[in-house]
Amino acid sequence: MSAHRNIAIVTAAVTTSVIFLGGCGDDGPDGEPGWATFPSPPVGLEVETLAEGLARPTQIASDGRGGYVVAELNGSEGGRTGRVLQFDTLPGEPTVLVDGLRTPTGVAVDGDLLWIME
Repeated sequence: MSAHRNIAIVTAAVTTSVIFLGGCGDDGPDGEPGWATFPSPPVGLEVETLAEGLARPTQIASDGRGGYVVAELNGSEGGRTGRVLQFDTLPGEPTVLVDGLRTPTGVAVDGDLLWIME
């Protein structure tokens, strides 16, 4: 079973948006994702998938310019397959900013600085 996950955004009639990073947990013993399905939204909210096929994403952060930065394991932890992706728009195709990371579990953007927790 593939460990690919999705990013979705939940929006309401008001101007509030919540980014939901689906499937961040470990795969179960049967190879099925730990919690890869999105919850049903409350009445008045809708879910829109903005990115698919991510390989074990761990965190998403706004880049302060309208885009997003996503950390993903992209394989097993400690395997130096982790990477950080830049989405200029969602939906859209990502640019790989950094690869060859062991366990990128967090990202943050502060101006022109990219912080990666590994």
